[in-house]
Amino acid sequence: MDEIKLATNFFAEDLIIGEGGYGKVYKCNLDHSPVAVKVLHQDAINKKDEFLKEVEILSQLHHPNMVLLFGACPESGCLVYEYKENGIFEMACGLSFLHNSKPEPIVHRDIKPGNVLLDRNYVSKIADIGLAKLLVEVVPDNVTEYRESILAGTLHYMDPEYQRTGTVRPKSDVYAFGVITLQLITGRHARGLIVTVELAQVALKCSALRCRDRPEIDTEVLPVLERFSDAANSSTRMGINSVSVPSQYYCPILQEIMDDPYIAADGFTYEYIAIKAWLSKHNVSPMTKLKLQYSVLTPNHTLRSAIQEWKSGVTF
Repeated sequence: MDEIKLATNFFAEDLIIGEGGYGKVYKCNLDHSPVAVKVLHQDAINKKDEFLKEVEILSQLHHPNMVLLFGACPESGCLVYEYKENGIFEMACGLSFLHNSKPEPIVHRDIKPGNVLLDRNYVSKIADIGLAKLLVEVVPDNVTEYRESILAGTLHYMDPEYQRTGTVRPKSDVYAFGVITLQLITGRHARGLIVTVELAQVALKCSALRCRDRPEIDTEVLPVLERFSDAANSSTRMGINSVSVPSQYYCPILQEIMDDPYIAADGFTYEYIAIKAWLSKHNVSPMTKLKLQYSVLTPNHTLRSAIQEWKSGVTF
């Protein structure tokens, strides 16, 4: 641990290269080699038995598309990985390796662009597997496999079924893989993909090779396009397309401008309906994934007034 402290200059802020729900990541050199050191939050450190078991198994994983876990300091919650530059994609082989690991399959739980890195030969590798979940049994998709009270992952890449039920399966990773693939195809942020996907589905049906497989314009195509057109016109009337909306006006869950903002125990502000629905099923923050100390919500009157004032100044 002393060596890690010295290498990171006692965890200097200027060496931070990433931060997420589990902790901060520092870049440094150990034994003349670049490494990434992840320092976990206290909640993760407290589960020491589970931590040790998973680190023991994960440290034995070797695959061309996996970033290596070099070592760990359980007493301080540090994980040491090989360091790779940030990159995107070509992770299907790595996921297949994890999901088919023996004796138990492994679910990554936090697949996202930031966790897919490139080496100097532009070979993609999956990173941040130190807190992946080992699944003791493999059962059909319609059966609960593993249920968690504290969720892991990143909001827009998190399997909706996992968010709703806490159930972990290999296909939770497949969902995130699909989102990233769609981002590569469309060049859009993960939160804006729903409309793009629906339009693509309509376009694919319209361009079917066989005439009988193509949809009717009046009954199948126009209703979808009208719905999107109405939404676009509404945004135009609000001036959202021409006016820069302050990022703090958006609900982190809905990714929409808030009408009734409330502050949760994690310090973030959410749309009231959205955070109430979240808290009815979870006891962790949707942003940090850390356990919330209490579930009481406080109205953010200042932000609400600012949003209302901003809306009143928008040209309709």
